[in-house]
Amino acid sequence: MSNKNDILEYVLKNKNIEAYIKSLTFDYQELRSDLIFQLLKIEETKLLSIWTGKYIEYFCFTICKRIKFGNIKDSEFFYKKLNIDELTFKEDREDVVDYNTSENLVKIEEEVNGLHWYDKTLFTMYYKQGYNYRDLS
Repeated sequence: MSNKNDILEYVLKNKNIEAYIKSLTFDYQELRSDLIFQLLKIEETKLLSIWTGKYIEYFCFTICKRIKFGNIKDSEFFYKKLNIDELTFKEDREDVVDYNTSENLVKIEEEVNGLHWYDKTLFTMYYKQGYNYRDLS
C-alpha cells in the first residue's frame, strides 16, 4: 500500500471488517460510511504507520465500536444518544405490536428456564436485577 486511497480501498473490501460491522448493527452500510469518513480525517502518515504496523483491522474495529456507542463526537446522528423529548411517536398506528403481553412473557420465562443454570443466572442478573456487564465481569 502506497497511499491513503489504497488503504481505504483495502478497508472497503476487507471481509473481516465487513463481518465485524455487520455484527454491530443491522444498518452496516451507515456504519461503514462513518468508518470511512473517520479514516479520511486521519493524516496520511498516521494511517500509513497503522498499515505498516499491521493493525489496520483492529484500528477499524475500535473506530466502529466507538461510533456505534456514540463516543466519536462527529459521527452520524444515527448513533448518537437521543434525548427522549426529541422523539415523536405515533400512538394510533395499526402496525404496532405489543410484545409485553402475558402470553409472550410466559414464553420468554419458559425459554429462560430451559437455559443452563449459569446462563440463566447471568440473564436474570442482567435483565431482571439490572446488573451491567462490568458488574457481571
